[in-house]
Formats: sequence, structure tokens, C-alpha cells
Amino acid sequence: MFKICVIGCGWISDFGHGKAYQKYVELNPDVELSACCDINENRAAAFKAKYGFKRFETDYLRMLKNEKPDAVCLNVPDNLIAPFAEEVLKGGYPLLMEKPPGINVQETLHLIKVAEETGTSNMVAFNRRFMPIIQLMKKVINESGETNNLQNIQYNLFRHKRTESNFEITAIHGVDAVRYLTGSDYKKVYFNYQLLPEYGDNVMNIYMYCEMESGVRAVLTFSPASGSVIERVTVNSFNNSFFAEIPVWDSMDAPGKVVSITKNEIVKEIYQNRNVKGLEEFQSHGFYDEDIIFFDLVRSGQNPSLTVAHSLQTAEIMECIREKRSKYSG
Repeated sequence: MFKICVIGCGWISDFGHGKAYQKYVELNPDVELSACCDINENRAAAFKAKYGFKRFETDYLRMLKNEKPDAVCLNVPDNLIAPFAEEVLKGGYPLLMEKPPGINVQETLHLIKVAEETGTSNMVAFNRRFMPIIQLMKKVINESGETNNLQNIQYNLFRHKRTESNFEITAIHGVDAVRYLTGSDYKKVYFNYQLLPEYGDNVMNIYMYCEMESGVRAVLTFSPASGSVIERVTVNSFNNSFFAEIPVWDSMDAPGKVVSITKNEIVKEIYQNRNVKGLEEFQSHGFYDEDIIFFDLVRSGQNPSLTVAHSLQTAEIMECIREKRSKYSG
């Protein structure tokens, strides 16, 4: 029996992961949802009952000791991810953790060291990579034969009334998505910040002008206090343009689509229609695919590629934004 334990039964577990765990068990009868844990006993009990876990706990170390799971999912607030992940990795339990793997570069580097010393399998849940619409865009680009001829990519991430002072923790979704779609790390980044003090302390629009290691140029725009909830991507080569509308939260772009244009003619326009394809939000937002890929890799004895170590550059750029630096060199 392949045993799964979950640490953290809050909003992200309930909205994104709970149904994914359920569906995975339905398709794999040799998998058991052994236990879930939350410091809030009522929340842990409710999560257990809703998604079919065998037991619930309020102490995650006690849960790990008693259950000895084959895989652990860590869905806790940002400031708790690194310290909790360290204990899970030291216990030798394969770990899928929510992003970011550390609240800063120092925490991320420490977690990389722990993972290397213990040899424990680990993966960071940057869900944009696993969204069907992003995977579809990547596939359409690859099938066009233009993967090595890309010129530029634009990633726009807009939110409405997001006035928290640490929006960089959300912005890293775009940072990581650009790495994924271009298949390249960042070589140079120049930052520009438009402060919006009328909406709160440290509220700002963030602009990134980037050169990727591959030579592709990237422009990323993050507007947390705009009039819309939107994520859109544009990728260009000499003869081709690719567009994606990403279905996030209550976005007007839901359920999303990918458009491929060659020599100013639309050659593909693919809609991700939930009603036709049967996609629920936990699937369209990438939570299901990231969970099942991790579980399947662990069961087959393979190591994920999206590790804490792979996520280091994204954490470095997150820290640059937090400290309002003007440039970054990879």
C-alpha cells in the first residue's frame, strides 16, 4: 500500500489538492490517504472526512512517526514551508511542497543542503507548469518546430485589490512559468518598480526586462492592484506568434485558450472548455497534474526535476523584487 500524508488542511489544500488526492486514490486502489494534519483540530477533522483520509492529527511530527508515509504533501503558509520541509526531508519522506521552497534565498539554500545530505526525493509545486493550458501552449510551440527560434516572451499577471506587501510570492508564478515555456534560465534581469502608496505599504507594479540564457528576451509585468484578474502569455518567433489565456481563479479568461498564428493567419485556436473536457478547477489550475506526477515518480523510484535546487533561481529573483533591486545576473 502506497501511503500519502498531508501537512496543512487550509485553503490551498481544500481548493486545490483535496479532490486531486481523492481522484488519484480512485484510479489507484493500492494507494491510501493515511492521515492529514493541521494545527487546527476542527479543520483537520473536516478535511479528513471530506476527502477520505483514514486519520487526522494536529502534530505533523507525530503523524510522520506513526504513519511512516511513502509520500508527504506540504501545504502550509509561506513562512512555515522551509522549517517543516527540513524535518520531512530529514525523516527521509519524499516531499511535494508548496511554493516558495524558502521565504528567502538563505532558507532555500539551507533546504537544498538538507535535501542533498539526506538524498530525499523532493519537488516544489509551481502549479503553472502543470496547468493544462500552459502544457498545451508548450506543446503547440514544440510542434511548430520553432522551439529553438523563439525571439521573445511577454507574461502579464494582473490582480484586483491585492494590496499585501509581499506580492513577490505570487509574482514568482510568472517568473517560473517563463523559465518553463522558454526552457531556459535567466541570464540578466532589469527591474523597475512603480510604487502605489495610496493602496498600501509596499504595493507596487513590478516590471522585469530579461535576457534568458537561450537568448530569448522576456518582459514580465505584475500589477496587483489593477482592474482585472488575468494572466496572459505571448511568445514570438519570426513567422509565428503564440498566445495563451490562462484560467486563474475568477478570471474573465476562464476556461482559457491557446492561439497559434503563422504568417498572420490563425492556424490553431484551442479552447479549454470545462464543460466539454470535464475539467474542474483543481485540474485546470494544475494541482491534479502536479500531484499525480509527483506520486507516480515516487512510486516508480524516479526523482522529480522540479526540485528545491532547480527552484533556486526563482527564489533569487523573488528576493530581488522584495529588496527592490535594479538588476540580477544569473
